[in-house]
Amino acid sequence: MGFSRQLIYTLVSVALALPLLFHPTGGVQLVLATLIQFGAGWPFYRGAWHEVRHGHTHMDTLVALGTSVAYGYSVAAWWMGLPELYFEISGILIALIHLGRTVEAHVSRHASRAREELLKLIPTRARVERDGGVVEVATDAVKPGDMLQIPPGELVPVDAEVVEGASHIDEASVTGEPMPVTKGSGDRLFAGTANGPGLLRARAVAVGAETLLGRTLRWMERAQESRAPMQRAVDRVAAVFVPCVVLLALVAWWFKGLLAGVSVLIIACPCALGMATPIVMLVASGVGARWGIWIRDMAVLQKAARLRLMVVDKTGTLTLGKPVLTEVVLLEGEKEEQMAAAAALARASTHPLSQSIAALAPQSAGAEQIQEQVGLGLEGRYRERLYRLGSLKYLGHEQVEAPEKTLVGLSCEGRLALLFVFEDPLRASSVEAVRRLHGLGLGVAMVTGDRLPVAQAVAAQASIDEVYAELLPDQKAERIEQLRHERGGVGMAGDGINDAAALAAADVGFAMGGGTQVAIEAADVTLVRNDLTDAANAIRLARATQRTLWVNLGLAFGYNAVAIPIAMAGLLNPLIAAVAMGLSSISVVANALTLLLRRRLTS
Repeated sequence: MGFSRQLIYTLVSVALALPLLFHPTGGVQLVLATLIQFGAGWPFYRGAWHEVRHGHTHMDTLVALGTSVAYGYSVAAWWMGLPELYFEISGILIALIHLGRTVEAHVSRHASRAREELLKLIPTRARVERDGGVVEVATDAVKPGDMLQIPPGELVPVDAEVVEGASHIDEASVTGEPMPVTKGSGDRLFAGTANGPGLLRARAVAVGAETLLGRTLRWMERAQESRAPMQRAVDRVAAVFVPCVVLLALVAWWFKGLLAGVSVLIIACPCALGMATPIVMLVASGVGARWGIWIRDMAVLQKAARLRLMVVDKTGTLTLGKPVLTEVVLLEGEKEEQMAAAAALARASTHPLSQSIAALAPQSAGAEQIQEQVGLGLEGRYRERLYRLGSLKYLGHEQVEAPEKTLVGLSCEGRLALLFVFEDPLRASSVEAVRRLHGLGLGVAMVTGDRLPVAQAVAAQASIDEVYAELLPDQKAERIEQLRHERGGVGMAGDGINDAAALAAADVGFAMGGGTQVAIEAADVTLVRNDLTDAANAIRLARATQRTLWVNLGLAFGYNAVAIPIAMAGLLNPLIAAVAMGLSSISVVANALTLLLRRRLTS
């Protein structure tokens, strides 16, 4: 039922039920109670019929039965002229249940609004380069591979990769980060983010439902619709609980009278039990979304709460995933002249390392007679000297070793003149992320296809406990399976295609938001901010959700365990039973909403 219709049922039932508290004449009570019973109460009759027809009993069955008994008893008493009427019981009970469901629908409505707000981030038009010019087309008409122009101040229409230009991008709408991010050639842009002062040319890489925002919307819908194992268990308990309550009500009726039986039916109305799990899961998914943690399925939260080991990929997860020039070593000649020669050669190549070298001396003169050996390097003349730029193997100097680094050399007339040292540095947050995971009592291990010396060096920097290196993708998945067997709950964080099998093999897979679509689809959780610390935040949220869930179930079951015997003993007035039932549902909702007060870990 939609929020608007649910709100109407609530307002009508409350408006009609309130006068019943002042005990008007019996005829007025009969009219008001009848309108409530068969107007606002109709959804419960419809739900009960659907349940009974399929051989089940659930909340609607008990609500329909309890209110019908109270209403029917009162009609009979009014007809016979008896003074004790209980029309207010059925009316107030229906109003309270509708009130609780309205609160739940309100939370759901907020989730729907969040989806609507995300949709507003996607511009309807895009500027595409076609036939030598720039045309404006509908965003839906953009295809992967199209070349786009993104003027200053405009929204990025689709996920794209910068080909030319530089600018600052406001990604707060996607990642929640307030500071603009500098973007240049090779960097990823996300649909819905805002371009800053620079004109960008970019190649579309994902459109429509395949953009980050599109996937986010799809996962939000899946998460809202999914049912956690705990919810399925509660549903099974409720299916047994209802007939048991009916039996207890009949016993109470037989020994203590009709009103005692009615009180049992009312007090045992399992609204709090039915709301205990879904309301917590709904709020938790909203909190995760606010933190930039997109949860594919609500069952993931329960699994994440039980993790004991977090396994992380190296490249692109712990590290930036791209080489960064960290040092230039002069071995022979004058440094500025040698760097100018290297830049002149490098401009002839599209290799990322060459582009980094070319940026060191962008104003240098051009080289001549350039030849490229694909995968090895370049050769050419600069100021009448023969230069070669490329791998040390290509230059004939492979005896120079630096196992944790990537080295590119420049030779002048056969003599090694410059060394360019590239490293894939740790993300700024990786050390902190590992510290937080340790703080949560988890072990941290690394799996990577990289060489063991490189993996060990990165692991030492990040204080990682275990290293498994030089693994192929299927071997990564096998290692995860082995660790699950040995340790119990295992999480896996990765970003690449080669991590997809391992992400799927883990109890909970965490994909970096800037990673490949294959990895994201294989994972259970996406860390939109591309920050591994959010894996720790996700686990904290999962544990908090689990605690809140158990408190809710304790409130729901504990309330029934105490109240039903009192009602069976005839010591609980049906009206008081109805109010107490409503308060139990409100307490469950209030406890779930405490999750909204949680903040990401900051220390």
